[in-house]
Amino acid sequence: VELEAYLETFLKEQTMCTLATSSGDHPRATPLEYYSEGLTLYLFADRGVKTRNLEVNPNLSIAVCNTFNPNWENDDWKGLRSAQITAHSELLTADSPEWEHALNVYKWQPFMRLLGRDGDHVSRERLVLKVTPYKIELMDFGLIRRGYGGRQVWESTA
Repeated sequence: VELEAYLETFLKEQTMCTLATSSGDHPRATPLEYYSEGLTLYLFADRGVKTRNLEVNPNLSIAVCNTFNPNWENDDWKGLRSAQITAHSELLTADSPEWEHALNVYKWQPFMRLLGRDGDHVSRERLVLKVTPYKIELMDFGLIRRGYGGRQVWESTA
């Protein structure tokens, strides 16, 4: 439970990830913004290669890393934190029961306004990717100072 709470906080503090999907022997890695609720991540997913891959293979991997520019000589490396997430995904459409909830978690209004679009309404054509982790591998060298190993693994019990 302590590790899960730590991971929830880490995921809330970050908002960028690299999403890796595949179909056959064609991998695709895409940097995307996400928002989290607990350990569940929500991402806007425009129709394209990654969504076609997810329709064929809903399993994915996500890498999340804190913003970090280390000075290796000053012990800064202990500030590096990253998570490798292995998960199942679900593409939510406007017809999905969870679509509205996902939109509430995802802070879409500022993004739409930045694009010069209506920040009060989201297109019902918009896809939201719901990511449900079953394994998270955390690398956090700062944990060493607190008496823990720098690599921690969380696995879903569900």
